[in-house]
Amino acid sequence: MNLENKPEVLFVAGSGEFGSGECQILDYLRTPGDKPFSAELIFPAGGRLVSQASEAGVPSRVIKGHNYLTDFRELWRQPVAWVYNLSSFVRISAVIRKKRVQLVVSLSFINWTGALAARQEGVSHIWMIREVLSGRTN
Repeated sequence: MNLENKPEVLFVAGSGEFGSGECQILDYLRTPGDKPFSAELIFPAGGRLVSQASEAGVPSRVIKGHNYLTDFRELWRQPVAWVYNLSSFVRISAVIRKKRVQLVVSLSFINWTGALAARQEGVSHIWMIREVLSGRTN
């Protein structure tokens, strides 16, 4: 399959530091062999996963964003996140249009920007969530 015929898939991570879904996708994209799609990872902040993607040659970028979900004691942060994430929403929407993305995959329930941008651009979206909710990093 040549590169021009492959669908573009955009993976939107919840973190640049940890995340089991992010690690699984990164491992898959790093494996040798031809993939049935072209992929790019978008991270909401820098971190070790961003570095690992770069070292492996996996197309990725950081589009800064804040988590939409917060602890109940920090509920006041949610409206702040919506305002802050407006710029990341606009930037992800621009990536979808520019790269002619056909599918957006969100890898975390704490970051809705990819889902919102996909809906805005009329692109298919799925959630592929595999997160550890115990509070410990993986």
